Amino acid sequence: MDLTPPFRIGHCEVEAQIGQGGMGIVFRGRHEALGYPVALKILSDELVAEPGYVKRFLKEGRSAARLQHPNVIKVYDAGEEDGRYFIVMELIDGEALVDRLEREGTIPTAEARQLLRQAAAGLAKAHEAGLIHRDIKPDNLLVTRDGTLKVADFGLAKGLGP
Repeated sequence: MDLTPPFRIGHCEVEAQIGQGGMGIVFRGRHEALGYPVALKILSDELVAEPGYVKRFLKEGRSAARLQHPNVIKVYDAGEEDGRYFIVMELIDGEALVDRLEREGTIPTAEARQLLRQAAAGLAKAHEAGLIHRDIKPDNLLVTRDGTLKVADFGLAKGLGP
């Protein structure tokens, strides 16, 4: 499958590439059945061929989908189609914290405290569900235009306990 938009995967019409990370490419799209915009992460071809990455990628989707909290990105679906593995999630109207830090250098103290409280609340929910994120960094903290922080990218999450 060619990953040049537009294309269709799962129940989604993919419109444009919006990012790229260590495990794959992130696209903006529209979920046809639900009728709203989504973000789709598609596992890179190189990692599909590597043992364990497909399992880890799908585990990321399952892990995040278990978490229902305003400070955790929502996951709607995950699966495979024609050898392409994907996760369908909430599309954030905003940016990664790293982008803002690169642009502005610093964040006012009161706002930084508020963002940290939101990150802690999202991570506390993950811990309640038995998950440790293990990759908290500004790249994985998304901030909406209204200032809501969303913890994203549970690709390295580990379960608590035995």
